[in-house]
Amino acid sequence: MVFLLVGVKEGIEIAEKIAAQGHELRILAKTRTSRENLKKISFDECLVDAETFDLIDFSKVKCVVDADLENSNNYHSILSDLANKPRYIRYLREELELTSSPLIKIVYSFEEAVEKIVLKDINTIFLTTGSYNLEKFINNDKLVGKRIVVRVLPDWKVIKKCQDMGVAAKDIIAMQGPFSVKINKATFRMYNSDIIVTRDSGKSGGTDNKIAAALESKIPIVVIKRKITYDFPVATSIEEVLKFVCQNH
Repeated sequence: MVFLLVGVKEGIEIAEKIAAQGHELRILAKTRTSRENLKKISFDECLVDAETFDLIDFSKVKCVVDADLENSNNYHSILSDLANKPRYIRYLREELELTSSPLIKIVYSFEEAVEKIVLKDINTIFLTTGSYNLEKFINNDKLVGKRIVVRVLPDWKVIKKCQDMGVAAKDIIAMQGPFSVKINKATFRMYNSDIIVTRDSGKSGGTDNKIAAALESKIPIVVIKRKITYDFPVATSIEEVLKFVCQNH
């Protein structure tokens, strides 16, 4: 059996291709959109949720494919504690090679991103990092008095999280991406953004269009890249994931 965590759109394609290879699947879809899309292509019987995660018989699981990108570290820790550890691989979107520009500030953590923002004389921060790690910005003592606009998935749980953290309704943009350069530019300007913050989620995550929109609008953009040290296998293509599954099933 293959256990698959799905939190990005590529996870749907990974599920289809693993099933096409004839492997039995159990899927934990981390977003409502992922769950709905999986149901549309007849993966209803494979789906589990966070509440039934503990009921999975992991003695039958040969390998785990983690295509979540959000809270993956938590699941890697849980799986590492199992008596019969299944083989594990994480799917990561391939990052961009960024052009040199004084408007692009590269960092390797959310904490570093905050430090870059603090150095700027700004009023409005536009976050395109999703709902993950919002607490690093919202109500941060270093950013007191700054307006923080968040663009997140149109999921009620995500919106509620933003509201519970104190984000004003007028500062919550609930939209499903990725977005074109034109839409990004219009949105950045609509909110009078002084600085943009994004994670490098590659072309498939729309990072290239965010950066292009920021540069064309002459708005500084902080790009959070991954640290490149991992103590587990990673894949940056679906082909690598499928090869891993075949080798470890």
